[in-house]
Amino acid sequence: RLQTRERDLIHETSQIAGYIPTPKAIERFAVEADSLAANTATLILVQFKLETMLVQWQSNKLDLEAPRSLVFSCSEQSSKNLQVIPSEAILPGGLQRFQDLGNFLELPPARSAEAYRNEGLTEDGRSIVDCSKPGLLSLAVDATDGASMGRYAFRVSVVNPRLTPVPSIWRLS
Repeated sequence: RLQTRERDLIHETSQIAGYIPTPKAIERFAVEADSLAANTATLILVQFKLETMLVQWQSNKLDLEAPRSLVFSCSEQSSKNLQVIPSEAILPGGLQRFQDLGNFLELPPARSAEAYRNEGLTEDGRSIVDCSKPGLLSLAVDATDGASMGRYAFRVSVVNPRLTPVPSIWRLS
């Protein structure tokens, strides 16, 4: 509380117990695989509800953390070409009432721009889709809107491990 000598209030801040502000809040999150066959490539459907709006003026990133024994298929493209083409790695979720997250990923600068490096990098040099680390998929999100009430979905290709990891924990942050 900030007051003058006459005790006139200038500014007051209230702390609310148990509330920690975060840059993004995810309310619901589900991962569903097309196939559970061991050691085979399959598509997984990721759907979630984002409670916070991501704004364009700041860098936004979503990290999908999978069990470490699971390999995102785009990691092969990343190691070969040192880039991932976002439209090839992040596929439409195709769910009613959910927006496809691929439409909200950051775009590379125009090819004629000095900042253009390749179609997998943002203007500031960050990967739009980064799957270079085992069990981790990072997505550079431009901004979100309220049209779908925060519901987003996408599909991504993975290679199932030989043995199902125990515990099989997925995290979106």
